[in-house]
Amino acid sequence: MDQTQNNERRRRPVLAVSMGDPLGIGPEVIAKALNERIAGGHGGEAGFRAHIYGCEWALREAAERAGLPLRWETARVGGSVDANAACVVIEDNSWPDCRGLAAGNHAVSGEVSFASVLAAIEACKLDAGDARAARAICTGPISKKAWQLAGHGRYPGHTELLGERLGEDDAVMFFLGPRIKLVLATVHIPLSRVASTLSTAGIVHAATLGWKACRDLGISLPRVAVCGLNPHAGEDGLLGEEDKAIIAPAVALLRAKGIDAHGPLSADSLFLDAVKPASGSGGTGGGRFDLFVAMYHDQGLIPVKLLDRDASVNITLGLCGRPGAIDRRDIVRTSPAHGTAFDIAGQNKADAASMLSAIDAAIRLMG
Repeated sequence: MDQTQNNERRRRPVLAVSMGDPLGIGPEVIAKALNERIAGGHGGEAGFRAHIYGCEWALREAAERAGLPLRWETARVGGSVDANAACVVIEDNSWPDCRGLAAGNHAVSGEVSFASVLAAIEACKLDAGDARAARAICTGPISKKAWQLAGHGRYPGHTELLGERLGEDDAVMFFLGPRIKLVLATVHIPLSRVASTLSTAGIVHAATLGWKACRDLGISLPRVAVCGLNPHAGEDGLLGEEDKAIIAPAVALLRAKGIDAHGPLSADSLFLDAVKPASGSGGTGGGRFDLFVAMYHDQGLIPVKLLDRDASVNITLGLCGRPGAIDRRDIVRTSPAHGTAFDIAGQNKADAASMLSAIDAAIRLMG
């Protein structure tokens, strides 16, 4: 390899991939997806470098079961890495050994998956010139129960942990699919707490980040639909005051910022807009809207999973690699839309399409 080729490989951005639960399907879908993007279709010359944080044995076993030609270097957390390697598996001797355990919820596997996410997060905080510095994170599926068993139950999921470690403001969940682009105004909280948690500022924050993400994805003037909270968007106060008191002011503030926002709109029929035939405009489907803003988790996730299924990618917005620093840089986080699937783990039955979409979205958004 001549010096020009060597410099080109060094310039390729690093995608930190946390393996997720090593007893789930994370190792398998990661091996299959990276094989497609690095070893398979690109001859080892993909436009990024993958640093996988997790158990090397789990990735090796998954690749062997699937008969994949994917190859990787190995390194230790905090140690040096080969800046020219297309794929590196990074683990730590302090992580507990969970090989041989049956697929399912265990404290030791929960600790490994939690530690691997932390290591990937730390890679995003490194100076840009460091060979280990990551520009984006793609997270494999975790078991929230296993995190709880390992003593990390205060985090309902990746979003909250990433927001605490990499966020200057509240992190926002954004779902990118072929039919629906959607952000959540609230995330993993009980339904009984949604009304008291919802705020005008929070809705504006989520919608603005989602609008900016749509712009980054090539939609020049995103049209934003803001869901109501109550049936029929509150029926002018007859079915609840939140739509008038909290959501309508958020829509007004968004419009004042130059964002083409509409609402609050009744969610029971709004998502029909997403299934209209594509207009070719570059937006979402052929309907009026490019981005939906849902008030709570299931209001948004039911249409996302019904219409886009595994083609949807979960993206965390509002993260940065150096919170509070003058030279802060935005960090992209993506994730497949499925869970650990313990019932098929270790059987070479997992479909890697969602992980592949998550990796592709990270590459696209980190530039």
